[in-house]
Amino acid sequence: MAIDVGVECTDFDGYWAGDDTGINVTNPANAAGTIDTVEIRCLQNYGISGSLEYAAFKLVGSPDDWSTNGDTNGSNLSATGGSCTTHTAAGNDFTAFAIDVDECIGCYKDNGRVENNSSGGDGVQIDWDQDRIPCDSEDFDNTTWPSRKLALYGTGTEAGGTTHQVTASDGIQLSEALARQATFPVSITDGLNAGDTPSKLATLLSQAADGLTLSETLNRILTIVKAISDSCTIGDSPETKADFKAQATDGANLGDSPEKRADLKAQATDGANLGDTGSAISTLIFSIADGVSIGDSPAIRADFQAISIDGLTLGETLTVAALFMALSEDGALFGDTAAWKVAIEALATDGLIGGDSVSTLLTALVTAADGVTLSETLARQLTQLAESTDGFTMSDTGALQCTFRIEVSDGSTFSETISRIVTFAALASDGLTLSDIAAYFLATGEVLITFATKKAEITFLVKAPEITFTPKKPEITFH
Repeated sequence: MAIDVGVECTDFDGYWAGDDTGINVTNPANAAGTIDTVEIRCLQNYGISGSLEYAAFKLVGSPDDWSTNGDTNGSNLSATGGSCTTHTAAGNDFTAFAIDVDECIGCYKDNGRVENNSSGGDGVQIDWDQDRIPCDSEDFDNTTWPSRKLALYGTGTEAGGTTHQVTASDGIQLSEALARQATFPVSITDGLNAGDTPSKLATLLSQAADGLTLSETLNRILTIVKAISDSCTIGDSPETKADFKAQATDGANLGDSPEKRADLKAQATDGANLGDTGSAISTLIFSIADGVSIGDSPAIRADFQAISIDGLTLGETLTVAALFMALSEDGALFGDTAAWKVAIEALATDGLIGGDSVSTLLTALVTAADGVTLSETLARQLTQLAESTDGFTMSDTGALQCTFRIEVSDGSTFSETISRIVTFAALASDGLTLSDIAAYFLATGEVLITFATKKAEITFLVKAPEITFTPKKPEITFH
C-alpha cells in the first residue's frame, strides 16, 4: 500500500521564511514504510539553495516534543521558487528514509520561503533558528501557527516489499498475504479486520444493529430492547413494568388500590367514582337518564315522569289527571257530565251539543244545510226551498209567480197589457214604443219624431234610407 504524508503542493496564501526547522502536522503517515519522494513549493523568487533537508518526526511528548525517525542524512537540496520541486530517492536526490504510522514530515532550511496556508490545517510547529535534523525529544513552538499547513508532501512504500496495485479491482496488493487481502475488503465493508476475534466481530455487528456490545450482560441487552419497545428497563421491578403498561392503557398505576383503578375506569365510563355510595351512583345514572335523583321520593320521580309525558304531577288527584287528559284530547273536563262531554264531541263535529233533542239535532243539520228547521211545516220548508231556488214564496199565486218569471226574463210583469209587453219588447229590441206609428213606418218607410226641450224643438224625419234633421230654431247647443 502506498504511503502519503503531509500536504500536496499548492499555491498557498502565506509563507515560512528564516533559518528554522518546521514540522507539517497535517496528514500524518497512513502506514509504516519508507519515503522515497518529497515535494515542496517555495514562494516566487524565494527558492532554497543548498541547505534543504527532510525527515520523519515522531511526537514523543505532547504537545510539542519531537524526535526524528528517518531523514535524508545531511543532504543539501535546493528548491525552485514559484513552482513545485520534487526530490526522489530514485533520482539520487536523497536516500529513502524510514517513517512509521502517524509520524509527520518536516524539513530544515537556512534560506528561502516555503509556502503555507493560513487556515485549514492541523498546525505547523517550528523550532526557530535551529537545525533539528536529526533530533531527540526537542521542544518546538506549537502556538504560533496552530491551524496552518505547509506545501510539503511525501510518498513512499509500506513495509513488506515491492507491491503492485490492482486498482481496477478492489485495491488489493498482489504481494500481500492472503490474510491481508481478506482484511482489506472487510475493512471497506464495516470496519472489521480479518484478524478480529469472533467476539469483536459480533460486538461490532450488535453495535451497528442496536447499540449493544457482545460483552454486555443479558440483563443490559434486555434492558435496551425493553427501553426501545415500551420505555421499561430490565432492571425495573415487575410492579414498575406493569405500572407502565397500565399507564399506557388507562392511566392507572399498578400501585393503585383495586378501588382506585376501578374508580378511574368508572370515571372514564360515566363520571362515577368507586368511592361513591350506591345512592350517589344511582343518582348519577338517573340524572343522565331523566334528571331524577336516587334521593327523590317515589312520588317525585313519578311526578317527573308524568311531567315529561303530559304535564301532570303525581300529587294531583285522579280527577285532575283525568281532567288534564280530557283537556288535552277534546276540551272536556273530568267533572263534566256525560251529556256535556258528548256535547263537546258534537260541537267539535257539527256544532251540536249532547243535551239537544233528536229534533234539535236534525234541525241543526237542516239549518246547516239550507236554513230550514225541523219545527217548520212542510209547506214552510218547501217555501223556504223555493225562495232559496227562485225567490217565490209558497203563498204566491200562479199569476204572481208568472209575473216574477216575466220580470226575470224581460222586465215585464204579468199584469201589464199585451201592448205594454210588446212595447217593452220593442224597447228592448229596437228602441221603439208602441205609440209610434208602427203601421205608418212599416208602410211608407217614413216616420216623424219630435223632441221638445226648453231651448229647442227638434224634429226628425226618418225615411228609408235617409234621415232629415230640421231644427225649429236657428241655433242648437248640444250639451
